[in-house]
Amino acid sequence: MTSFEVGDHVKFAGGQGEITKIEDRPNGGQLLHVYTTEGQLRKLPSGLPHIERIDSIADRLAAKQIDAPLHHDLRERATRLDLAYRYDRFLSLTNNRIEIEPYQVQAAYEILNSYDHRYLIGDEVGLGKTIEAGIVIEELIARERAQRVLIVAPAPLVVQWQEEMREKFDRNFVIYDRETVRSHRKSHPNQNVWLQEDLIITSIDFAKQDDMLEALRNLDVPWDAAVFDEAHHLTARRSSDDSIERTQRYMVGEAVAENSDALLLLTGTPHKGKSDQFYFLVSLLDPYRFSHESQINPDALDDLMIRRLKDDMYETDGTRMFPEKNIEALGVDMSPAERKLYDDVTEYIREYYNLAQQEENCFVE
Repeated sequence: MTSFEVGDHVKFAGGQGEITKIEDRPNGGQLLHVYTTEGQLRKLPSGLPHIERIDSIADRLAAKQIDAPLHHDLRERATRLDLAYRYDRFLSLTNNRIEIEPYQVQAAYEILNSYDHRYLIGDEVGLGKTIEAGIVIEELIARERAQRVLIVAPAPLVVQWQEEMREKFDRNFVIYDRETVRSHRKSHPNQNVWLQEDLIITSIDFAKQDDMLEALRNLDVPWDAAVFDEAHHLTARRSSDDSIERTQRYMVGEAVAENSDALLLLTGTPHKGKSDQFYFLVSLLDPYRFSHESQINPDALDDLMIRRLKDDMYETDGTRMFPEKNIEALGVDMSPAERKLYDDVTEYIREYYNLAQQEENCFVE
């Protein structure tokens, strides 16, 4: 196994950089802190395949290892092309298999041109938040800014996410469930199970299980990008004594948010009238932006949140992109038995919902 020292320049799958720190791992081996040429700090196990030391320019000159001028010219042209694709245009849009709406490109463009690619996408249901997140993921991969990607969704949507990423972006994500994890742990018992695949989709309720959550917290290699679908299920609240009550789902969000570069929270209902819950959701993106929910205002969310409604979407010719909503109340004649059932259910909800609110039950939304 190759030995490394602080100051060594290394290359690895997805980039290269300089080793700034080396940690000994409890289970053996070393963890390399690498400051990449793109200005990011990566933590890489020294035993990863395809991680190699790069001789410094001084060492190569001393050994008279000088490349032919043609190699320099080719490298310069390749760098120019790489920078053009990386910063001047969407590389991924030329390779996907879908028709993308301009407003979806606009959302992805805003996120990709932000400082750290951490956003809450709060578009109304039906505007294609999945596509917008997919564009961002694909673009980060195309720019070699992402290799390890985690998508967390409600269980009924996990297979749908896998199919969408495969059919529309040609990315093969592995679904993490109990059977998959059991197989991985059997084949690699001493390795964190979240390290054994780079493109992972899992359900929030599987990720919140004690062993999976603990493994997320102990993960020593960060996610390059993470996505939470239906992110309003990541719930935390402020209790009457000002302490924070977190659900298991929110703890998953914390564990991933603290160990991820890009982070996208997708929800059609970002604010449900509970200021403290919205504050804790936004804090997953940037825990230092606001010290209290009272500080949040629309202007302060400009570079953290995208929110569009169908009523705001128009074609280039000025026509509505979506049909205008027409809401009409219809009276219904009930039999005596139906009326009694309706009244009983209404009374039950009124009594126990109000009681739960009085007790500040964070599971009542």
